[in-house]
Amino acid sequence: MNNEANKAQYLVEITKDIMEEHEASFAIVPIEYLHLCVSSMLCLCAFEEVPLDTKHGHLIVAQNIAQRLLHVAPELEEVYQELFKDFPKMYHPQRPSLNLG
Repeated sequence: MNNEANKAQYLVEITKDIMEEHEASFAIVPIEYLHLCVSSMLCLCAFEEVPLDTKHGHLIVAQNIAQRLLHVAPELEEVYQELFKDFPKMYHPQRPSLNLG
């Protein structure tokens, strides 16, 4: 993978650590950082070298973070609708997994 993919993977790992170890502290993480993590995870899903099951895992984490961010930053809804628009049918054709509405 290229340097951008490595950076994105690093952000993904940090975010997973935050989500798992500091669940109660979610609100203190800057919105900009979390938004960057969502974007980075979705970028990773675009790389052909990333296995499909790994892409699926990144997508689920990105969706979870996006859902939480929308509670504190509802103005991001249009942005996330655009970012996620192609992903639900890629992974779950029968049941889209992202419902931001």
